[in-house]
Amino acid sequence: MEHQKDAIELLERYRTGICTPEEIKRVDDWFDRFEQEPVPLHAKHKEVNRAVMRMIRGRKNYVFLRVAAVLAVLLGISALWLFRQQPATRVAYLDIQAMAGEKKKIILPDGSRVLLNSVSHLRFPEKFAANRELFLDGEAFFEVNVDEEHPFIVHTDSLDVQVLGTSFNVSSYKEEQRATVTVASGKVQVNDSLVVNPGEQLTYKNGLLMKAPVDTTAALAWQKGILIFKDQSLESICQRLERWYGVSIEIRDQPLKRTRFSLTQNNETISNVMESLSLSGKGFRYKITNREIIIW
Repeated sequence: MEHQKDAIELLERYRTGICTPEEIKRVDDWFDRFEQEPVPLHAKHKEVNRAVMRMIRGRKNYVFLRVAAVLAVLLGISALWLFRQQPATRVAYLDIQAMAGEKKKIILPDGSRVLLNSVSHLRFPEKFAANRELFLDGEAFFEVNVDEEHPFIVHTDSLDVQVLGTSFNVSSYKEEQRATVTVASGKVQVNDSLVVNPGEQLTYKNGLLMKAPVDTTAALAWQKGILIFKDQSLESICQRLERWYGVSIEIRDQPLKRTRFSLTQNNETISNVMESLSLSGKGFRYKITNREIIIW
């Protein structure tokens, strides 16, 4: 049933005009294929499809959309074809990207504010519809204006974070294979299930959701240019340094990758960070050449 649920949600997004270009192409290709491949319908299916046609002619509302989407999944081609007869509204999207070593401040169409971290991408419509929906790859801090009639939803590869009005941080870099949601004020709901309150952080990793208290000052320090590493592996630290400073770092000693370090730096140069890091814990040697760093 999971694939049916996904199909229903996609069709509803298509009809209400909040699909991404990739999703629109997926649905269009889907319909085109169905139109080109006739499939026989049983008599009871034809009867239901005739009922759907009557609904299309008589009522063009949200309730119908849900019914039509369900029928589309259950019956296949015919109901999908009928569903498509009402053209979807195409929505213009804005794509904002922060490159390595930079951060960007964004004001959304509803006046909410976003601080986008390095090597992050945020996508959102020029004008919000019933829901205020955004798509994030990377990390961002959101200060959301209260609007109970229009939920604010941030989508990542692994999480859907919904709020009414609050301030929170979402980090979801693909290469890290984990995602976190940290709440500074208000509360959020993640994946329609877990509620995260102020001072809590939800972590998604290996298909599991875990919630725990967190030091929000440390978790949100990046907004002020402060880097805080607490008992983290050198490999994960270097991933963050690469994004923060726009450099490439190679660790040539495999065991060293798993060695854990703690460090706090406030708006320091990469040279100073590497010097401090190399002298902490068990230490290591390194070489900086232009924007390339080798550690051994």
